[in-house]
Amino acid sequence: MTSREPRRLQRVAPGNQAALNRQSVRETREIAASLVAARKRAQMTQVEVAQAMDTTQSVIATLESGRSSPRLSTLQRFARATGSALRLSLPPAPEPQHHPDPRHPAMFLQALTSRRSVLGSAVGLATAAVALQQPVRAQTPEAAGVATPVAAQPSNGTQPDGSWVFTDDRGITVRLPQAPARVFANLNAAAPLTDFGVTLVGTYANIIPPDDPTWGNVDRSLPNLVSGEMLDVEGLVALQPDLFVAVTWDPSEPYWIWGIEEGSYDLVNGIVPIICISTQGDPAESIGRFEALAGALGANLDTPELVAACGEFQAAIDSLAQVAAGKPDLSVLFAYIPAEGDWLAAVTRDWPELEMYERLGVTIVSGAEPENTYWESISRENALLHPADVLMSSAFVESYRLEDLQEDPTFSRRPEVQAGQVGMWRSDFIMSYQGMTEPMQQFAALLRESSPVT
Repeated sequence: MTSREPRRLQRVAPGNQAALNRQSVRETREIAASLVAARKRAQMTQVEVAQAMDTTQSVIATLESGRSSPRLSTLQRFARATGSALRLSLPPAPEPQHHPDPRHPAMFLQALTSRRSVLGSAVGLATAAVALQQPVRAQTPEAAGVATPVAAQPSNGTQPDGSWVFTDDRGITVRLPQAPARVFANLNAAAPLTDFGVTLVGTYANIIPPDDPTWGNVDRSLPNLVSGEMLDVEGLVALQPDLFVAVTWDPSEPYWIWGIEEGSYDLVNGIVPIICISTQGDPAESIGRFEALAGALGANLDTPELVAACGEFQAAIDSLAQVAAGKPDLSVLFAYIPAEGDWLAAVTRDWPELEMYERLGVTIVSGAEPENTYWESISRENALLHPADVLMSSAFVESYRLEDLQEDPTFSRRPEVQAGQVGMWRSDFIMSYQGMTEPMQQFAALLRESSPVT
């Protein structure tokens, strides 16, 4: 080996080469998404753009697929064809970040580990961001179906002229030329929409396995558009949805969407308009909002099954309140306990479902953390912290069940575990009548059979 070869081979370390490759893929996908957004904004088909560029539809399809990096001259021609302005920038590349589901224990612990870790040295990379921007003379975002805030809101659903409008819980209104037929949703939104009769074309479930109760009645064969830990933007382009529905845990932060890389909201919203339903507040109100959206999407809300589900939901509320009134001295802890590592105690005020239980008279032992954290992380040495009469263990597949707790040398010492007063808690609760009723029924049944042990 010559003296030159080590220098040549070591110019990019293996780990950094992988980072460069991932960045190149991400940049190509972002360019492809910008092309799709520009074409949709111009209300042009691939064939029409191809004709304007004097090329073929297959060439445009390849450009929009993100499978290859287009030449600068090709981007310029695409921009002229769609009435867009080409902009190129090279800002410093931040560490890839995405918005996790803060209620999912695995994602909470992952974020906690990330916050606690010390960032190592890394090669400085610059992201080549290519944007096809809309000139002043081009059509408005509303005409292209892009979500945008407005002052006066029309009624939701199909309008007299055939267009479709919906104002979400962030105060953002989506306007489309017609009612959306192809609906994509994050899993937290997909589950209630499915219960209300909406047919979906895909979902974003990240690492949540198909046997996890978070899926509810969602079709497990639907495409799960995940790339690494983030939404697969290229897959979203290929899926061609008309609407993207997500949940929001904080309506005051309108661009905080689970799975969308930070800073990429406008990119995704340019591909498909995003609607958010809030899960912060009374669960009955959130259920009502999903029901309203499903109705606006054309679902039949008067089926015998839905009418019965609504009645069963109210009966479950009444039953739980009755049981709680008869057990005023019974305390309950909601927690996530994995096979190893820290365990998590739920912070009551961050869980609307648990706050509803408290309003119904249930005494809940809360974790101790600042607001909007959902969990208190506790070492296994403190397995006896937050004593309670009943333990509700998260139903996530990796969480301890009663038999696991009884065999664990530390958690088996908890009095409620010794008494067998342990139930399963669907912590990623589903905002539908069906999604809320069964967990409440099971919870009420456990409380009915439990006694104080602390």
